[in-house]
Amino acid sequence: QSMWDQIRMMFAEAEDALKNGNIDAAHAMLAREENINKLQNDFKQSHVNRLNDGSCELTSGFLFIEFIDNLEKIGDRLTNIAQSVIGKMKWTVVKKEQAASA
Repeated sequence: QSMWDQIRMMFAEAEDALKNGNIDAAHAMLAREENINKLQNDFKQSHVNRLNDGSCELTSGFLFIEFIDNLEKIGDRLTNIAQSVIGKMKWTVVKKEQAASA
């Protein structure tokens, strides 16, 4: 849940950063990504500990690891957006009519 909460906050910050050019929101996203990476490492270590003490099954562990790795990848993609906003990459919106005529 803690990783998911961080990802959801990054989505909100990404929207603000993109819509408003909010560089502070983009920097907050980068800090959140560091936290997500730490959570991923902590969760993996806790999982290894559970496997070692026999309180977790191997098959459910694969799903757990896959899930937290995918959440971390989402954070990576959102970080790309943050870095683009910080780097002043210009995002343009193409209207449907313009796209159809292109």
